[in-house]
Amino acid sequence: MVDLRYLNELQTAYIPVLWRPHHEMNGDWYCWVGRRGTNGTTALYRQLFDRFQNHQKLHNLLWVWSVDRPTTAERQFADYFPGTNYFDVAALDAYRSDFKQDYYEGLLNLAAGKPWALAEVGPAPTLAVLEEQPRWAWWRTWDGFVGGRRGGDTNALQVLVNAPRSLSLNDPVYRALIAPIRATSSRGPTSTVRVEP
Repeated sequence: MVDLRYLNELQTAYIPVLWRPHHEMNGDWYCWVGRRGTNGTTALYRQLFDRFQNHQKLHNLLWVWSVDRPTTAERQFADYFPGTNYFDVAALDAYRSDFKQDYYEGLLNLAAGKPWALAEVGPAPTLAVLEEQPRWAWWRTWDGFVGGRRGGDTNALQVLVNAPRSLSLNDPVYRALIAPIRATSSRGPTSTVRVEP
């Protein structure tokens, strides 16, 4: 359950929120997922969008339509597509280093010019993957996948973070750009990122 007071506080403070409701909606592991058709998961997503956008007037939310890999006939992106009026960013969750080109191209087509991202990944994409799939806006590894309990190659991650195409807290230009956001959100001054082994 979301307490709308907090979202309103963020809106009053002019803080944008990457809002990713009903993520992995084409899966079969959460109560809201895996329902195709007119009254399925997509309708639930649209209903929430309408409620927050039109009734609650929350205009600081950047809506992230997020799906999992379309690994079966029941999980195809198109069956869960809400329409481009209902999201700002299209996103894919991909664990097990499963960054197939057809996933990338499928999401690219549905995004229709809007940004798209790797919302949740296990191990980060490699530089080779990002060369083949250059238009991902961002990627985020999930808990424990970098040198933690689930493994992960910290050296490979450091290579990726230090690549010229990546922005990170190690980059002074990026730190300058995000300084106002960090100040507004009480995060304090930035420091360099350290990837723990």
